[in-house]
Amino acid sequence: MRILDEGRDQAVERAMLLLTRSEAAELVGSLQLLLDDGAGRHEHVLSDNARKEIGVAIYETGCVDGFGERCQRLIFVPNTARTKVGGPLQQGVSGRAAAGLHVVAALRIA
Repeated sequence: MRILDEGRDQAVERAMLLLTRSEAAELVGSLQLLLDDGAGRHEHVLSDNARKEIGVAIYETGCVDGFGERCQRLIFVPNTARTKVGGPLQQGVSGRAAAGLHVVAALRIA
């Protein structure tokens, strides 16, 4: 799992999402669309008042086609790294990433 704080351009290690029932339903629906056929796509989930946004995408380890540069760099940062995504990465590519599907989430608060 990778979480990007777009406002600060930093990776986030922990996040708590507090959603209304309608926001949760929209998130579940968006994730289901991505699981069904989300190759190279992402979805946006807006808060009920449209002031906050969660962007979600599903990626496969080692395959970052279709993602912007910031997300590509975030995907290759080891889970334990705390780094600014927009700057040069000192950590390099993690060879310990597990195979399979992962979620990239980008948080934007207006």
